[in-house]
Amino acid sequence: MNDTKNQNSLDPEAIAAMIRSEEPSSDELLGAKTRVKETLDAAARAQGDVPGAISGCADFATLVPAYLAGSLSEPRRVLVEDHTRSCVACRRVVMAARSNQSPSKARVAARPQAAWIPFAIAASVVLALGTGAWAIRRATPVASVSTVESVEGTLISPSQNALLVKAGAQARGTLRTGRASRAVLTLSDGSHIEMAERSELSVASATSGLTVRLTRGRVLVQAAKQTGGRHLAIVTPDCAVSVVGTVFAVNHGMSGSRVSVLEGEVRVSSGSKTRSLHPGDQTTSRDDLGRVPIQEEVAFSAEHEHWQKLATELQDLRTDLAKAFPTPGLHHDTRLLDVAPSGTVVYGAVPNLSGGLREAWRALAARIDQGGAIATALGPMISSENGRAHLDQAVNLLSDVGERLGDEIALAVVSDASGKVLGPVVYAEARRAHELREFLPSIVTKINTEAGKNVIRLVDDVAALASAHDGATLLVTGDFVAVGFHGDELAAFASAVGGGATLAGSPLAVNVANAYRQGLHDVLAADLQRLIPAGASQADSPPFERLGLLDARGLLIARRVEGDTARTEASVTFGQTRRGVASWLAAPAPLGALDYVSAQATVVAAFAMKEPKAAIQELYTIFPELAGKADQVKSELGFSLDGDLAALLGGDFAIALDGPALPLPALKVIIEVYEPSRLQFAFERLVQKIDAEARAKGEAGFALEGTEIGGTTYHAVRRVGADAIIHFAYDNGYLVVGTDRAVVSRALQTRASGTGLRAAGGLADMLPKDGPLEVSALVYQNVGAALGMSTKPSLGWARGEETRIVMGAYGPAGLAGLDLPAILATLKNRSEKGSH
Repeated sequence: MNDTKNQNSLDPEAIAAMIRSEEPSSDELLGAKTRVKETLDAAARAQGDVPGAISGCADFATLVPAYLAGSLSEPRRVLVEDHTRSCVACRRVVMAARSNQSPSKARVAARPQAAWIPFAIAASVVLALGTGAWAIRRATPVASVSTVESVEGTLISPSQNALLVKAGAQARGTLRTGRASRAVLTLSDGSHIEMAERSELSVASATSGLTVRLTRGRVLVQAAKQTGGRHLAIVTPDCAVSVVGTVFAVNHGMSGSRVSVLEGEVRVSSGSKTRSLHPGDQTTSRDDLGRVPIQEEVAFSAEHEHWQKLATELQDLRTDLAKAFPTPGLHHDTRLLDVAPSGTVVYGAVPNLSGGLREAWRALAARIDQGGAIATALGPMISSENGRAHLDQAVNLLSDVGERLGDEIALAVVSDASGKVLGPVVYAEARRAHELREFLPSIVTKINTEAGKNVIRLVDDVAALASAHDGATLLVTGDFVAVGFHGDELAAFASAVGGGATLAGSPLAVNVANAYRQGLHDVLAADLQRLIPAGASQADSPPFERLGLLDARGLLIARRVEGDTARTEASVTFGQTRRGVASWLAAPAPLGALDYVSAQATVVAAFAMKEPKAAIQELYTIFPELAGKADQVKSELGFSLDGDLAALLGGDFAIALDGPALPLPALKVIIEVYEPSRLQFAFERLVQKIDAEARAKGEAGFALEGTEIGGTTYHAVRRVGADAIIHFAYDNGYLVVGTDRAVVSRALQTRASGTGLRAAGGLADMLPKDGPLEVSALVYQNVGAALGMSTKPSLGWARGEETRIVMGAYGPAGLAGLDLPAILATLKNRSEKGSH
C-alpha cells in the first residue's frame, strides 16, 4: 500500500498538478520581490547604472539614452524592451530619441556596413526577414474610434457596462447588436461595416491599417481603398481576412468561420493556410464546413436585394463561361509538326480555344446589357461606347478566323543554313481551305482600313513573298494558313508544305513526336545547340562556358490538363556530363530539410546541392574578384567561406513560409550541417569580429546569445538595444533558422512528430509517378495563382541526371480553366488601386 502511494507521489502529472495548485504565501512573494530587486540593482551597479525602483513611464523614459547607447545593464535592457512593446507612449519616446541622435549615435540602428560583408553573405536572407518581423511587431494595435451611422434596434457597448449606443455616436471598444437588430459603422479609413443581429466586434488601429475583431455573428464589409501599403483586416478567432478595397461578408459561429466575396479581392488566412478569393468565391475555416449560397450570407443587409442579385449573376456567369470553354481533348499526333521547316529551332503548339470566345463574350455582354450588379461593377472598364466597340471587333475577328482553323495553332522559329534566325511563323491547318481563301480578303481590308495603312497583306503566291512589305504577311498555301513578318521564313514554310525539307528526323522533331504520343495540350521545344551562336567558345563567352550553359542541346516542355489541374514536364539535355552551374543540382535524393516544414506551409523551396564547397570554388573561377574578397575574409577571420564554412554543409537546403502570414510572416531556413560545433565556432568568430568593429566606431555592438529550453539550445544574434536579428538551433544534423524562436521551436516539433511536408500525402500526389522515388529540387505553393484563378496548391520539381535535368509542375489548369470574372474583377480592383 505504501509502495503504491510512493509511486503515485512520483507521478509527473500528479507533481505538475500539485505545483499548479500551490499558492505562494505573502512572505514568499515579498522575499522573491526583494531578491529580484537586489539582482537588478547589483547588475545596474556593475554596468554603471543608477540602481533603484522603476515605478512608471517617467522612470522608463530616464533609461532611454543609456538603452540607445547600449550601456544599459542586461536586466534593465530586457525590462525596457518588454515595456515598450506594450506601451505606445514610451515606444514613441524611444523613436523620438533615436531620430534626434547625433550622426555617430544614429548609426546604432543602421544595417551592417561594407566591413561586415561576410556576415551579410552568411545571413542576408534571415537579416531581411528579421528586420521585417521587427517592423511588423512594432505595429501594436490600439483602440480605434468608429462612427455609428445607423442603428435599427439595439446597439450596446459591453466594455462600457452595456451602455446603449445611438446613431451618430463615436464608439470605442466592443460593440454588440441585440436581437432583431442591425447597425452600420463607418471606420476611420472610410470603410463601412454592417452588423447583423447578435453580432459583436471591436476595432483597433495600427500603422499597417485597421483590424476589426469579429468575436461572433455576421458582418458585411465595404472596405475603402487603402493607400500607403495599409490593409483592412477582419479577424475572427479562427481566420483573418486582409483587403485593400472590396465588398465581402464574414460569418463566425461555434462551428467556425465563413467568408464570401461579392466584389474585388481578399486574402484569407486560416491556421497556416492562405487563399485568394474573388467575386462569387467562398471559403471556410474548416474543411468539413459546407458551402452555402452567398445570398444567404448577405440576407441580413439593408441592401440585401442588391448583394443577392450580384451573387446570383456571378454564379450564372461562371456557369456560362464553363460551357463556353470546355477542356479540350489531348492531342496524340499533329500535322503541324510534319510541315515545320527544316530550319526550325523552336516549335510550340497550343489548343485553338477561339471557338468558345464569342459565346463567352456574349454571356458577359448580356449580363452588362441587363444593367445588373455586374454592369455596375465592370461598367467603367467594359461598358463605354469605344471600349465595347473595340472588344466586339476583336472578339468577332478572332472568332471568325479561329473557327475556320484546326484544333491547334503552332509556332515555328526558323533559321537558315548558316544558323541565322530568320523569324517566327505562326500557322494552323485550315478546316476548309477554299472557304478561308474567300473569307480572308475582307478581314485584311477591314484591318488595313481601320489602321489607315497596310499593316497586313494577304499572299497566296509564294513568288510574291520576295517583294518587300513593312508589316505582317498572311500566307495561304495548301490547306494551311501562316502569319510572319519576313518573306524568307514564310518561303521556307511554304516549301515544307509543298513537299520540301522539313524538320522530320531531327532530334527536335523526335522529342516533340514522343511527347505527342503520351498525349498533350501544349508543347514548346527548342534546339538549343542551333540557337547558340556558331563558334561560341570559352574565348568569346567565358562566363557561359564556365557555367556549363554552352553544353545545353535541347529543351522540351509539354503540358497535359487533367480536369481542373495540369501536369507540366520539361527537360534540358546537355551534350556531355553536366558541369559548372548545371552540375550543382544533385541527383534525386531525400530532401530531409522538408521534415522541418509542416504540411500547412504556404511557400516552400527545397533542393539538394551536389557539393557546396565545389560550387563556391567554381564561382571563384568564374568571378575572380570574389576570390580576392574571400582571401581578405580569411585573413581577417581566420577561416575561409569554402573550406571552413561550405565544407561543413551537407547540401540539403529548404526555405519556407510556414505559418500564418498575418500579422507576422513565419519564415524558416533549414540547412544540413555535418559538424555543428565547428560551424558554431565560425559564427562566434564572425559575430566577435563584427561586434569589435561596431564598438570601435562608437556604434552598438553585436552579441551571440544562447538559451537552453527542454534540452535544446536556441541561439540568437542580437544588436545591443534592438531585437534579435536571427534565431537558430541545431537539430539532428540540421541548422534551423527562423524569424523568431517560436518559428524555430515549431520546426523542431514538426520533425519530432513526423508530420513534415515530406510525409504529407498531398505532396506525393503531385510528384511524378514514374522514375526515381525522390527529386533533386522542388518549389511548392499553396497561396493560389497571381490573379487568384485557383486556390489549389501547385508543385514544381526537378531531377538531376548525368546529361540532363528533368523538370515538372503540377497545378491549376491555366488557359483551359480561366476564371474570367476573377480576372476582370482583379484587373478592375488593381487599376483602381493604381489610380489612388
